[in-house]
Amino acid sequence: MIRACLIIFIVHLCFIFQGCATSEHLEGSSKEEAEEFKMTKEEMWNEMERLKVENANLQRQIDTLREENQRIRDENENKIAEMRDENENKIAEVKDENELLNEQINKLKEENKTIGDENQVLTEKLTKLQLQYELEKDIGKLRVKVLSGDGDLSSAKEMAKKLKNMGYQIKLFGHAPRS
Repeated sequence: MIRACLIIFIVHLCFIFQGCATSEHLEGSSKEEAEEFKMTKEEMWNEMERLKVENANLQRQIDTLREENQRIRDENENKIAEMRDENENKIAEVKDENELLNEQINKLKEENKTIGDENQVLTEKLTKLQLQYELEKDIGKLRVKVLSGDGDLSSAKEMAKKLKNMGYQIKLFGHAPRS
């Protein structure tokens, strides 16, 4: 019986040691890693204090970067507002210039219409003058014969003078065969 108990005791010890080794192996860490993570309370406290200080420094950096980011955003918004105002001013100036140009265009159109009307009147006058000149030129080529129907040559001579003053060329004058 002692032998049986001793065998059972040895088998139990084997299972116990085997179980500890298995649990260490399933954990996935080596003995060196396990030793590394074993810290005293004081070491953990110091590490925690160091991390708090580092966290505070990082938080200050974040705050500084946020302030810088906000400052840059504000500057950009101011620049955008200035550019918008400049664009609005330029648009207003262009509109004013456009209105002035439209007024000038309208005035020029009116002047153009007036000049066109004057041109038409002058063209009509020129046409009349050209016709009159052509007629006078043609009249100068005509040879007129003035005849007296009352039997008196003096009336035919007077009429010949009047016609000559008007530009007609008098070929001859004489008595008409009938009155």
